[in-house]
Order: sequence, then structure tokens, then C-alpha cells
Amino acid sequence: MFENLLTRIGIGGVTVDTRLSQVSYRPEDDIDGIIEITGGGSTQYVEDIELILYKVISGYRKDSDFDEHLEELQAIRLERTVTIEKEETVDIPFEFSVSGLTVSDDKHSVRLHTKVFLPNSIDAEDEDDIRITE
Repeated sequence: MFENLLTRIGIGGVTVDTRLSQVSYRPEDDIDGIIEITGGGSTQYVEDIELILYKVISGYRKDSDFDEHLEELQAIRLERTVTIEKEETVDIPFEFSVSGLTVSDDKHSVRLHTKVFLPNSIDAEDEDDIRITE
């Protein structure tokens, strides 16, 4: 019972790690990999998984206090209900079909944000930079 309470507030809860299939991609490649979800101290239920691909633009802008700006390129929602048992690991494959990505440099990059929705608990999240080469 106490373990359930702790996992609901994020202590010993589900963790997520998105693993890309390649170190770098070309602008015309599909981006794919595995979402690895690992259970914590008690059984939890995954309600939904969201993947958002962002273009990250670095540099000063007069209309912002931040040096990094995100532009959403594509989002996919994997509507999967999964039960994650205590300390169990579940792998879920994914793939983005994207075209015309900007080659990574000092001012442009691509980032993948993964969010695992856990009802009545703190959601698990992961973020990965993606290198785009020619």
C-alpha cells in the first residue's frame, strides 16, 4: 500500500528511456527506435504515450527571454494501455516519417520528447537530441 503511494508521487515510479536506432540520421531518413518503459516499486498503468519531434533553433531573439526556441515538427500518440509490473521492462517500437529536416549545426538541431501518461501519478518523460547529417 505504501509503495503505491510513493510511486504515485514519483518516488520509485515508472521510468522511460527512448533509444534511437541510429546515432545520426540524414534529412530524408525515417527516425525510429524503441521506447523502454521500466516499472518501479509497484504495478502502474500506462494510459498513453506521446512522442513530439521538435526543431530546436538557438540564438537571440528580440521577442523572447530565451536563447532556445522550439518548433514542433510532428507529434504521434501511441494509444496503448499497458500494465507495467514491479521492475518489469517493456519495449515499444516507434517510427517517424519526416522529410526536409535541417542539418544539425550550432544553431539548428532536432529533439525528440517522449511522455508516458500514468493516470493518478506523475508522468514519466524523456528527451533526446537527434543529429541530422548530410
